[in-house]
Amino acid sequence: YLSFVHRANEKESMVRHGKDKKRRSGRTGRTQLKTHAFAKYKPPKFTDETVKKNWDPSKSPAVNMAELGLKALVNSRKDIAVVQQQQQDASGGDKLALFDVPDSDNVAPIGINANKKSGSNSKKLPLGTNDQIYIAKCMTKHGDNYSAMARDIKLNNMQHTEHKLKKMGARFVLLNEDQRRCDVPEKVKHLVL
Repeated sequence: YLSFVHRANEKESMVRHGKDKKRRSGRTGRTQLKTHAFAKYKPPKFTDETVKKNWDPSKSPAVNMAELGLKALVNSRKDIAVVQQQQQDASGGDKLALFDVPDSDNVAPIGINANKKSGSNSKKLPLGTNDQIYIAKCMTKHGDNYSAMARDIKLNNMQHTEHKLKKMGARFVLLNEDQRRCDVPEKVKHLVL
């Protein structure tokens, strides 16, 4: 009998989860269904009577504008390419021939001050002095084999990628004598312009 009373008391004292839980604030009312009053698109409002009269709401705006004699996408790439081709044909059609394009970016930011706050006359180099020394050491050992440079973790302690090393090497080779702060390694002297 005592065990039965004890179990009855346990049932009364047990917590009833989930019965009186408050519903979330956004779920108290019914959700509104979206109206599909404008099945294709919202019809535009026109002030011009001829456009209003000739506009067909069952067709797309591009088709309607084409029927009115207008272009829907005035600045599209195809139209710009056609205009540029016409201008080039009218100007004589001088075409630039590219033969040997270097792997590096533009190497000309020499006129920019490196330290604007101090106002010094020091020039910004296309490749910094430390980077020049770094890539020169790598080129001394590996030449222009950039994949071997990237794998050499003792020499490439900054762990630059092959692409980054190739870019640094191309910049180093394109430097003129005023910009170069270290000697060119023997293995890459044939690449220097």
